[in-house]
Amino acid sequence: MNSEDPLMTYPSGAQLPITHGDHAATVIEVGGGIREYAVGDRPVLDPYPLASMRDGAHGAVLIPWPNRLADGSYHFEGIDHQVALTEPERSNAIH
Repeated sequence: MNSEDPLMTYPSGAQLPITHGDHAATVIEVGGGIREYAVGDRPVLDPYPLASMRDGAHGAVLIPWPNRLADGSYHFEGIDHQVALTEPERSNAIH
């Protein structure tokens, strides 16, 4: 992970480093994305340069799920959940 000064002005705003054990990430101020995330020396996300803005969905946080849910349903911690179908012709819920 880089040791940028979080108080400097970058195109993506403040650079907010967070760590837990050997996990390290840099969250950006503009859009609340994740510019880089690594576990130890191994990148988990493909980082983008400090002097750049995020391109496309690079580092975007897709909540509550990152793609499509077949039939708009999922099971989490012993509970079945059903969400609205946003692609009813395909029987999907999309983020």
